[in-house]
Amino acid sequence: MLRPRASTIEDIAYLAPRLRVEDVEEVLAAGGKDIHECLMDGLSSPDGCISGVDENDKPVVMFGTAPAPGADGVGIIWLLASEDIHHHRVDFLRQSRPFVEAFNRKYQLLMNFTDCRNTLHHRWLRWCGFSFINKIRGEGPGGHPFYEVVKLRNDICVTP
Repeated sequence: MLRPRASTIEDIAYLAPRLRVEDVEEVLAAGGKDIHECLMDGLSSPDGCISGVDENDKPVVMFGTAPAPGADGVGIIWLLASEDIHHHRVDFLRQSRPFVEAFNRKYQLLMNFTDCRNTLHHRWLRWCGFSFINKIRGEGPGGHPFYEVVKLRNDICVTP
């Protein structure tokens, strides 16, 4: 059973060396940032972050949001997980959607870019109601393509 709780610095020390290969590759392809530093950024976000922990209180996944610099009402959503996420898939899916809805109540728009190779992230983002709106070349090593993903808050009316 996966249980959500506020993330801690100990979660980073435990999770960083255990991240899925696809998640590490995505972080590196996005600009080569150190994994530990990336998780620390999430923890130090004004929004904080959430860890999904197993029955032994070991983190399986960390995720959250951060305000987009210079863009009022826009939040950047992120997620990094260990391979153990596969053992807790149903729990995580059930529990993550309400968190994403809460994030989306705070921000008019949730967005990020996800490595085109990271299909597990794509399935989660679709499950949570995100739209894939653009494909761009990554700026990190290898120039791997990324999808731009967005989720507009339900009470926002967009007219053509």
